[in-house]
Amino acid sequence: MPSTPANKVQFGLKNVHYALVTETPNQSTGALETTYGAVKAWPGAVKMTMTASGEQNKFFADDTAYYTVSTNAGYDVEFECAAIPEDVKTSVLGQSKDTKGVIFETSDDTLHYIALLFEFNGDQGAAKHVLYRCMLSRPTREGSTTEDSTTVQTLSLNLTASARVDADHKIHGEIGPDGDATVYAGWYDSVYVAAS
Repeated sequence: MPSTPANKVQFGLKNVHYALVTETPNQSTGALETTYGAVKAWPGAVKMTMTASGEQNKFFADDTAYYTVSTNAGYDVEFECAAIPEDVKTSVLGQSKDTKGVIFETSDDTLHYIALLFEFNGDQGAAKHVLYRCMLSRPTREGSTTEDSTTVQTLSLNLTASARVDADHKIHGEIGPDGDATVYAGWYDSVYVAAS
């Protein structure tokens, strides 16, 4: 779906955190249920672009758009950061570290879903956000020789933010300072998921 100003939002960002996602079959029903690991800081966040994913299909009758079906496939996210924490490399991107401190990327690495929590700089509403089920891509790396002035090189990752596998199908959550004071203050203590 082509991006438009209506479905593409780009902000500076701060307070990025992440938590590992675990999806386990319920022993009684077999349905997958989601739990989240400890929330950890991801320092050095630079920029995020969230582009809505999905499409609209129109059914025409009586010479008009009689019915429109919209699908919400989450977000395609571009995330720029100063560096990738070692724990993200090993626990999220599935890389391994040997006893000499060398981190290896292999063709057998298994990527893991995470929840991504964050705030936007300049957001007058001071909202805090969570994307509940994100899959990271391998980072794009870029470097250049040093010239008269130094330009800091950053890393870019693409994320796919999709719906939780649970029955609630949550994709994104947010809270502002007018919401529950305890939830707002503790947003980065754990991944908040309300009852369905």
